[in-house]
Amino acid sequence: MNVASTTSSTGPGVLLDEDDLVLPEELREEVLPRRGGVTGRPITVAEDAVEIIERHEREIRDVMEKMRGDEALSDAGRVFLLGRKTPLGAAVVATVDAQETHHDRGNSTCSPPSG
Repeated sequence: MNVASTTSSTGPGVLLDEDDLVLPEELREEVLPRRGGVTGRPITVAEDAVEIIERHEREIRDVMEKMRGDEALSDAGRVFLLGRKTPLGAAVVATVDAQETHHDRGNSTCSPPSG
């Protein structure tokens, strides 16, 4: 599928192929880049992100010890906390922290698992 913006050469009277997708410019930032495509808006990491993870490390480790499912994910998170920084480990730790802690609400404790 070809992706084009509304500011491309498409216009009135131009026939698009059935595999063409024309996105309005206001949606461009919402699209994930694929195979060298246009990237979205830059990601900004909070200045205190490392401090937040360090503050919640014990709770994050506890949650990862109880994780069920893909062992590769929990292993990546554990290894990340031991100092071997990988994108997958960072994603696991950040996800556990975001789902299990309430630091964004001013509470630095982990929430109990729901369900």
